[in-house]
Amino acid sequence: MSTPDFKLIEAGALRLAASWQDRANELLSAEEKAIQDQMQRLLGHPMDRVVLTRLIDQCFRSHDYQRVADQVNHLLSLYGVPDFFSRVERLLIQMFLGMGRHFPQFSVPRLVEKMRSSSSRA
Repeated sequence: MSTPDFKLIEAGALRLAASWQDRANELLSAEEKAIQDQMQRLLGHPMDRVVLTRLIDQCFRSHDYQRVADQVNHLLSLYGVPDFFSRVERLLIQMFLGMGRHFPQFSVPRLVEKMRSSSSRA
């Protein structure tokens, strides 16, 4: 085969791949689109990835709810609430910082469960 034949094959393969990707994007559910949007925001903010990693580390490191609450409060006070979280998630984090950290036996298990369920979707 000559070089022009390879160029035609390559162009055809690219068109086919693009059409498959477009179709796959059309078939995404609303939840899948929301997850993709959130992942795009996360990838666009390197510091958010650092904060998320540290949050995960602190949430799953200790079984002492008071310690977890203190560490999460410290991290979020130090770095702020990451931008990649949805509005609802940011509101829940603000509620945790305001009240939840004072009731760790109630709030920390819910925080950990939310992190598990969110990470299992991605």
